[in-house]
Amino acid sequence: ILCKMTHTRGVTHVPLSNKKSTDFLCTYETHCFTLCHCCDYVACDCQMTCPNNCSCYHDPTWHTNVVDCSSQSVSEIPEKIPMDATEVYLDGNDFKELQNYAFIGRKNMRSLYVNSSKVENIHNRTFAGLSSLIILHLGNNKLEHLNGYEFEHLTQLTELYLQDNFISHIDNKTFSPLISLKILRLDGNRLVDFTVWSLTINKNLNSLSIGNNMWSCKCRYLQRLTAYISENVPKIVDISDVWCINLESPSSQRKELNLNGTICSDYYASESGIDNMLISNYMPMMVTTFTGFTLIILIALLIFLFRDTLRIWLYSSCGIRFLPFAGAYDNTDKLYDAYICYSPKDDDFVIQTLAAELENGSPSYHLCLHYRDIPQHGAAYIQYTLPLPEAAEASKRMIIVLTRNFLETEWSRYE
Repeated sequence: ILCKMTHTRGVTHVPLSNKKSTDFLCTYETHCFTLCHCCDYVACDCQMTCPNNCSCYHDPTWHTNVVDCSSQSVSEIPEKIPMDATEVYLDGNDFKELQNYAFIGRKNMRSLYVNSSKVENIHNRTFAGLSSLIILHLGNNKLEHLNGYEFEHLTQLTELYLQDNFISHIDNKTFSPLISLKILRLDGNRLVDFTVWSLTINKNLNSLSIGNNMWSCKCRYLQRLTAYISENVPKIVDISDVWCINLESPSSQRKELNLNGTICSDYYASESGIDNMLISNYMPMMVTTFTGFTLIILIALLIFLFRDTLRIWLYSSCGIRFLPFAGAYDNTDKLYDAYICYSPKDDDFVIQTLAAELENGSPSYHLCLHYRDIPQHGAAYIQYTLPLPEAAEASKRMIIVLTRNFLETEWSRYE
């Protein structure tokens, strides 16, 4: 005697003697448990209501709660999927995108079927809250990329089906959270240089399908791929369908893998495939490092170019005094022996007494007097600021005639 399973996928008729009591299910439209006190309200998590146009089943103990919303051709996941649903069938729809928190709160869900639903994109929190999920079907969709965050926190997941998509890129971190993973199907995609050997982190993996992909024939990649396959032959279920393709060849010729070979032939000598893989993985780090070095060099160059201005600003603003840079005391080729800075009210003393003694004495000195040798602009008691640092730089020494008149003179802060 055969029993027909109306809600299952694959085998629909099984011997009645092989079925357990939990396999005998009844349909339901709505149900509210005795201990539930919110059934009269719209938002009630403990009330079981079957979504519109869906079929729902349960066993006598409600340990099994099946929600079948397949082949509806809808573009959005049905609302009000029961919180206690254990198996949810959403295959055969037209979702295109699975939004964040699409199944939040369904902590009892053990199986989820979203295959054959034209899904192109999975958000990083799509499966958040599915802490009991064991089986996930995403095959026969239009996925192109897995960026590494799609399956976070699915620590109980044992079966993941991604076959027959358009996947060309899988981040190395994608499957690392799946510590319980036993079955993984990646066959029938467009994978070229995915690091299959990174799956060694999944210690429980015992069934892997990677056939009918476009694995690179580039030497460095192919060596690691064949090494992994040869070490894991028992777990690769479609090893006869695994080959590599030289994408640089006009005919994109397929090549069978030689698992016993240790050295690539000349045909595989190009390394552009693995180089592209390395570039894609390390480009962000390279860009960040280059940008950092560029900024450091630019800052150092600006400090060097404006070193004197910076020293003056630090001293005037913060009281921090730095010694001049190396070479600042080099007197070679200085235009003046001394630069004399003084108040214009002391002009007679400086010119007739101080300067006369120094310029006409023995030895004599070549002096630069602030009001005699530097062109003045504006009022007589307001200093023209720009020539002062230039005159000081051109002199071996600087002499300040520090009188009361000098202290009362309006010198700028920069000077």
